Amino acid sequence: MTVRLAKVGMMAFAFGNTSFSSDINTNGQIVNETMAAGFLPEDEGAILLEGVNGQHGALSFDSDGNITISGSMNRGYYFRVCWSHVHIDLLIAFRNPVGRLGRGRAT
Repeated sequence: MTVRLAKVGMMAFAFGNTSFSSDINTNGQIVNETMAAGFLPEDEGAILLEGVNGQHGALSFDSDGNITISGSMNRGYYFRVCWSHVHIDLLIAFRNPVGRLGRGRAT
């Protein structure tokens, strides 16, 4: 799987294409990969997968970075990966640039 992670300002993104070596038909199977700590949301999130064959799936992750996969996705097809969110640590820093709640001003 090739998924690129990027940050631009307060936004975090995942994008890329992937294919599978075997058919996937599951609802919440735990996988061995984890989401990088610097990209985790405060609570949980999901990266959507859209296949060129019309199938859909998702990689869901929690605030600890644990990932589960859900959906029906056949091997031999490419799936587009798309995800974005406002990174909570960056949002807090932007709202409170001096690091004290209610004391800083965003410019």
